Order: sequence, then structure tokens, then C-alpha cells
Amino acid sequence: GASVEDVTLNAAAGDVTVGQIGAAAVEINDVTITGTTINLGGNINTDDDGGAVGDVDLNGAVVLTNNVEINTSAGNGTVDLSSTLNGAQTFAISSGSGAIAIQGVTGGTTALTSLTINAAGTGTIEVTNIGAGAAGVTGATAIGNAATTTLTLDGTVYNTDGTQTYTATAAGAGNNISLTAGADVTFTSSADAITFGTANILLGNGSDLVVTTGSGAGNIGVVAITGTSVEDVTLSAGTGNVTVGVIGAAAAQINDVTLSGTTINLGGNINTDNDGTDLGDVDINGAVALAADVTIDTSAGDGTVNLSSTVDNARNFDIASGAGAVVITGGIGLTTALTTLDINNAAGAATILLSADIGDTTVGVTGATRIGNANTATLTLGGDNFRTTGAQTYTAAAGNNINLSSGAATTFTTANTAVAFGTGTVVLANTTDLVVNSTGGDISVVAIKGFSVEDVTLNAVGGDVTVGAIGAVDGEINDVTITGATINLGGNINTENSGGAGTGGDVDINGNVILTAAVTIDTTDSAVGNFDGTFDISGTVDG
Repeated sequence: GASVEDVTLNAAAGDVTVGQIGAAAVEINDVTITGTTINLGGNINTDDDGGAVGDVDLNGAVVLTNNVEINTSAGNGTVDLSSTLNGAQTFAISSGSGAIAIQGVTGGTTALTSLTINAAGTGTIEVTNIGAGAAGVTGATAIGNAATTTLTLDGTVYNTDGTQTYTATAAGAGNNISLTAGADVTFTSSADAITFGTANILLGNGSDLVVTTGSGAGNIGVVAITGTSVEDVTLSAGTGNVTVGVIGAAAAQINDVTLSGTTINLGGNINTDNDGTDLGDVDINGAVALAADVTIDTSAGDGTVNLSSTVDNARNFDIASGAGAVVITGGIGLTTALTTLDINNAAGAATILLSADIGDTTVGVTGATRIGNANTATLTLGGDNFRTTGAQTYTAAAGNNINLSSGAATTFTTANTAVAFGTGTVVLANTTDLVVNSTGGDISVVAIKGFSVEDVTLNAVGGDVTVGAIGAVDGEINDVTITGATINLGGNINTENSGGAGTGGDVDINGNVILTAAVTIDTTDSAVGNFDGTFDISGTVDG
């Protein structure tokens, strides 16, 4: 063109084959091409003519016969593709503030080699499916930028064999990457990263999100996810990592959440709710690295919370699950100590299982650890080291509901802070000896039961110890050692020989005793050949 002229090519039911239209801006204004198939073999450049802004309308199935860029950014013209887009070529669109819409499947028949839409510019973008059963782009896909007003993905399939990056502005509420299909929306790559940048993803009604990078090391990155009507979220990175912020700003937005990868970088809260069938479960399969203070709250729907591996980093970590069971299989704070740890400490009747340690040779939580409450059905601690700087509180419903199950000596250690086992009785599984070292903090235990003559050591040093019955009957507890400034005894102590001389079920109380109930200490063993245990109190007895 010479002075931004219009171009209209209308083949109706025929085909259009065309090369470059406008070698540069200021040559061509509006471009309209109509045909059954539009064979594009060159770039299209448009500009504003002072009235029309240089729109490009392609009405028909587009086949790329060469690398193509449609650039309307000089005049901020719109770009609209009414149908499919195919061809093993690179394809790019730059529209400035002009809206972009690709209405048909991209790469559904022949995959593009790369796809770039608005690396700069504020124009809204709408893209339907990319690929189908096979990849629709073999190289990189990059759609939108940090200034894109809204990015609407209204298809159900986005399948490529390269990286995928979807970006929009964080302005306003930030929910500017919209998924609107009303059905499962699946993003798939072959061990390549899939990233949703700057903006939050907004899941339209019924638009469940599935992102999978295959079994290889494709990372997944998501700023945040907001739901409309309890949609599901599945992010599966294979051996790659998942990085995600808030999932569900409040209840009633998100239903089930499944995150899988080598490392799960959690940078925000997860809130789920019941959708009428599913409860809003959270399954995290991979080592959790806290990138911010995080609360996982499934209590609105009583969803379960299952963490398959470790939890680390100096952040506050809370779980509230209502009646949904909580399971953490890996150790907590083994690499980097958490700041605080709360699991259903305020409410909820769910069972809680911690299968491994909190800390180990180093501290696992620097602040308070509070696990369970007086309604917790059962609290099972399967690790053998629970080491914190701050106070530790473990609580379950009254009865034999705090279970130590490691099968080895299980040690609770703090740094001059309290250790408390509340409401429920501590039950020691076979060969699970109990050791509590508070190094000056108070120790309190409602009661302790053994399984096969386990040992009990409660060492508060200069702190106080408050304990109820230790061993409801013979055959439960072997040696008992209690050390503190004041020992508040509120129940009987029954011990038994664990077999042979020197294993007689001795009771050593090092400190001044105050009786808070009638107490009998029984170290006798009636079994033939067994020895009776010794009994020693180093201080006074009152009460």
C-alpha cells in the first residue's frame, strides 16, 4: 500500500492464497480475507488511517505456508481468526491494545512450530483449543504479557510439545486469566514447563483445571487460582516442581486439590469446600517447601488433607480439616525449621497421623507446635523424634487416643518450653518407650498406658511435671523416671519386670511430690522368677 489502503479478498466457498500484505506499517489499513481455506504465506502489517484502526479479519481455516506475523500494533487494530489455524510454521500476533480472538483449534491437524501472541500490548486475548490428542505446537507457546488486560482460554485442550506461558495483568482483583469452558480444561506438555504468570487464574463455573507436564521434569508455575462454584484443581509436574500461590481465596470456590511433583513450593493458603459429592480433599504428593505462611483449610466440606512427603521452611503452617482426616507422611522441619505448626488445634474431630519426625538432630519448629484438640478422634505420632524450640501441645479426645507407634524410643524435646499431652491418654505401642525432655519447661500428661512394659521418662529439670496414672494395670509399663522441681501426681503408677534381673520396673521420682489424688505406686511382680522394681523419691511428699 501507499497510504494505509484496505484489502478485501473474498473467495466465498473457494480458497485464498496470499503472501505478504503490507511490507511495513503505514501501508495497509483494514484486511478482510474470506474463504474455505486461507493459505497465508507472509506477514500482515496494518496501521490506523485516522478512522479505522487497521483490523485483520480472517474468515476461514488458516493454513500457514510460511512463518507469519500479523502486526496491527501501529494502529491498535483487532485480529480475529474465525476458524482453525494449522501449519508447521512459526505464528505471531502483535496487536497493541487491539483485541485478539482465535475461534478455532490451533494445530489440530498440523502443529505449529511456535505460537506467540502479544509479547507486548494491552489487548484482550481469546484462544480456543491448542492441539487435541496430539500437540498443537511443537515449540514454545507464549500468550499475553504482564499488561494484557484479560486472557480468556475458552477451550478444553491446550496440548503442546514445548513450553507454555500464559500471562495477563495483575490489575484489579487480579483474576485476569479466565477459563470459561464449563468443563475440564487440560493443559499438557511433554516434560516442558507450563507457567501462568502475573495474573490469577479464574475458573468459570464447572471449569475444572488440569495441568500435566508428563512424567519428566516439566515445572508448573501458577500465581494463584480462584474458583467460581467449587471447581477442582490438579497440577501434576512429574519429576518437575510445582510453584503455586493461593488456591481458593475463600470457601465455596474450590473443591478437590491435587498437587504432584518433586517439590511443591506453596506460596499461599488453600481453601476447599464440598461440591455436594466430593468433600474438598487436598492431596500433596511431593516435598512441600513453604514460600509464605500457609493455611490449608478444608473444614467447610470436611475434606481430608494428605501430604506424602516432608514439610520445610521458616514459615507458619496451619491445617484445619473439620472431620477430614489429616496425614503427613514425611518429616517436618528436617531441613529448615518451621516457625509454627498448628493442626486442628482450634476445632475439628478428624483423626491426625504424623508418620515421621518433627525435627530430628536439629529443631523442626522454632515456635509453638499445637496438634489436635479435645474433639480429635485419634492422634497418632509415628516418628521417634519431636524436637522444637517452642512449646509442644498434643491433644485428643478423652480415652486412649494419643498413640505413639514408632516401635522405638520416642523423644519429645524443647528448649525450656512446655510439653503437654492434653485430654487423651498417651498409649505406647509395643517397644515404644516415652522420653520427654523439656530442659526447664513444664510437662503435663493426662495418663500413660503401655503395651508391653515400655519405659517412661519425664524430665522437666527445673520445670514442673503433672501426670496422672502411669500403667493402668500390670504388664504395661517397665521403668518410670520423673524429674522436676515439683511432681504433681494425680494417678497410680503400676510397673512390671520386663524380664530378668535389673529390669524390675523401677520408679525414680526426682523432685518434691504433691499428690493431687489418692495414689498407689506398685512395682511388685508376681510372676515366678521376675524381680520387683525399686522405688525412690528424692524430695518431699505433700498433699
